[in-house]
Amino acid sequence: MRKAILDEFKLEPSELFLTAIHTHSAPSPTINKEKGHPNNVEYTENLKGKLTEAIRSALNNMGPVTVGCGVGYCPIGANRRELNISPSGQSSIRLGRNPYGPTDKEVLVTKLAKPDGDAVAALFGYATHATCLGPKNYAISGDVLGLAEQFVEKILGEGKIAPAFAGASGNIDPWFRVLPAFNNEPGWIPEPVLLGTMLGEEVVHVYRAIETVRGGGEINTAFTILKLPSKPSDETAAKKDLPPTPLAITAGRVGDIAFVGIGCEVLTEIGLAIKSASPYKNTFVIAHCNGAAGYLAPGHLHIEDGYEIRSSPFAPAAADMVVKQAVAMLHKL
Repeated sequence: MRKAILDEFKLEPSELFLTAIHTHSAPSPTINKEKGHPNNVEYTENLKGKLTEAIRSALNNMGPVTVGCGVGYCPIGANRRELNISPSGQSSIRLGRNPYGPTDKEVLVTKLAKPDGDAVAALFGYATHATCLGPKNYAISGDVLGLAEQFVEKILGEGKIAPAFAGASGNIDPWFRVLPAFNNEPGWIPEPVLLGTMLGEEVVHVYRAIETVRGGGEINTAFTILKLPSKPSDETAAKKDLPPTPLAITAGRVGDIAFVGIGCEVLTEIGLAIKSASPYKNTFVIAHCNGAAGYLAPGHLHIEDGYEIRSSPFAPAAADMVVKQAVAMLHKL
């Protein structure tokens, strides 16, 4: 999809932030006609066409906008690296809920409006998997982030769009996670709706409180592919004889708002480190952007082990290299 879009519109790699919200309640994109289900191949081709048409429409209808940014907070994301002690006293990290683990509660909202004040869009970022619904669910849904988008668009009114970015959320799940379906028993609010609405209301609160908007200012972008030290899958330690694992990093700034896209499932500690070192007042850190290289975890978590560590293709030293590269790119912009 990236290649098709870049070729069609003669864009540089840095000029495209192709991202996913990581819902598990959607068809699996594939163009592999031999291994992929025919329905998913058809879905992917249709999606590529829709993306291309959306971009063409945007480029053909560009006009000036004013931009403002605001910050809110939301508690719906929970660290999922739960400590488990076996009857024999052995400790392990499993996927669950760790209410004391690090999370990024920040809801970052960018308001776009026409010069006459008419609102155009509310872009927002929040760090969570969109996995309130689990593998037993067969309903197609944007899950928490998609439902939050729909809520914001409904409240802001016709013609307004609210694209969501999944932040650094490799180890963050919704408070209620991997449920089998929407619970429709009388009086019950289905958990994806409850959490999506809570996030959406915070986005609207922040959006409506943004009073200062200005011309967007200078736009700059950058793109690189890092060659990072690797480790074998299902192991925790690096091996010198393995070839490096590539990772795409995309950076951009619009005025005083920065964007960092990382082509993998980046754990929240890494996103927090990039934000804290960014030279910009507001920095969106976006996971699943221009690539899908697997989990990237900070070095100290490799000692603890766990699902994200075992399945990661990256060695413990890789995370610090990514943080330094991303921050350096932001400074150069």
